[in-house]
Amino acid sequence: MTYEQYLIEENEKLKKELEKYKNMQKVKRGDIIYIEMNKQNIEEDSDVQEYSRPYLVVSNDIGNYHSNICICVPLTTKDKKVKQPTHYRIKYKDSVVLCEQIFTFNQNRYKKVLYRLPEEEMKEIDKCLMVSLGLNNT
Repeated sequence: MTYEQYLIEENEKLKKELEKYKNMQKVKRGDIIYIEMNKQNIEEDSDVQEYSRPYLVVSNDIGNYHSNICICVPLTTKDKKVKQPTHYRIKYKDSVVLCEQIFTFNQNRYKKVLYRLPEEEMKEIDKCLMVSLGLNNT
């Protein structure tokens, strides 16, 4: 095999690899995604939601497109302290979004997009995130 043939072959391999990434679906802000996690290193009495479950993507779409990392908050169907200012009940499966538990995930860890929240609900989530991060002007 000549060096030129080798370069052509390597170029073809790289093109195939690039196509794989082009077709990879990126998450969008407002997506509810399912992420599988193992239960290692989780305290049994922990209030932190750290196991396989749906998460809401709260990071912006520009960051989601250019990065493999996305920022998410967990959902629960348990009737948690809904009046807590960092919790918000959404219509999707009557879930509560836990905005005080902010996680980052590699986008290749999610299994599928389950639902996309409407803009009106995302505006309410934004208010909860502002409280959680101390960004309120009050």
